[in-house]
Amino acid sequence: MDNNTIILLAVAAGIIIIPRLIRSIGQISPQKAKELAANGALIVDVRERSEYSSGHIKKAVNIPVGSISKISTKAQKDKDIIV
Repeated sequence: MDNNTIILLAVAAGIIIIPRLIRSIGQISPQKAKELAANGALIVDVRERSEYSSGHIKKAVNIPVGSISKISTKAQKDKDIIV
């Protein structure tokens, strides 16, 4: 397979898999996010560093979406994660 084919397959897989993953994890209301944060949930801001620097939620950890695999180094297994 050439690189273009691999890229096309990866994009197609992302288009199919990511929405299903989001639905399976679920979306929460701002009120629920606030409650989880008050109970120690990890808040992850996935914007780029410059965007994060311009303003962010207090105590949020900045892990740009391109580096999201690093979330496991910041997370504790027994805590909720808000992205």
